[in-house]
Amino acid sequence: MNRFRLVLALCFVIFCGATVSACALMLDWDPEGLPCEDNQICADGYSCLVNSCILENSIAKGETCNRNIQCAGELVCANFTCASPCTKYYESSAECPLGEYCMEHVDENGNFAGHCQASALCTAGEPCQEGRMCIEITTGSNACLLGCEISWSGEVYSDSCGGSQGVIKYCQPLGKRDQLVCRDTSVPGQEVGQPCDLVENTCSRGLACVNGICKRYCNLELPGNICGSEQCCDQGTYGVCDATCEI
Repeated sequence: MNRFRLVLALCFVIFCGATVSACALMLDWDPEGLPCEDNQICADGYSCLVNSCILENSIAKGETCNRNIQCAGELVCANFTCASPCTKYYESSAECPLGEYCMEHVDENGNFAGHCQASALCTAGEPCQEGRMCIEITTGSNACLLGCEISWSGEVYSDSCGGSQGVIKYCQPLGKRDQLVCRDTSVPGQEVGQPCDLVENTCSRGLACVNGICKRYCNLELPGNICGSEQCCDQGTYGVCDATCEI
């Protein structure tokens, strides 16, 4: 009997020791890599990415993300990739390094924001994928965008952009060479003389955003019929109304 009690006591000690060790291991966990879902909360300082908790402010440029807070430093999460932020859409500026340009994306709050996008691997002025045109945005950076043409029936403007599923597109000059491309356009858009850009403050139909101001397109073959007291200024592939043509 005494031997039996001794064996039970020994087993109890071993079991308790193993249990305490297991509990200690459970308490000493690392939040990094723990499984999660988008609607679950990770530990403080961590967030969920592809079903795993990751340390916030840790993802490098070019790596996968789904929230701004996951990206290191001042980087933003743009189209599920950490990238440098910018504000001057499709313009030459010091915001983006050589070989990148400022492109828009919709952020996690549903607002437009800018990020530096790597240049498309195409030759400026040449066709690229899906029937698009390679547009030179800045020195050393190109984008593959849907080109367009403007046509006139006397004084009546039209372009080749059209639209689909409630998205209206108008023809707009873009890039170093002011090449015409189709851009999504808000309705109502900005009017003649109002400030504009190619993303958030787009011009109304029949207007071009030139140097940040909406100007009326004009028919170069009928220069006096649309512009009134202004001149119809030849911009290469299109014309716009301006008082001096110094644009």
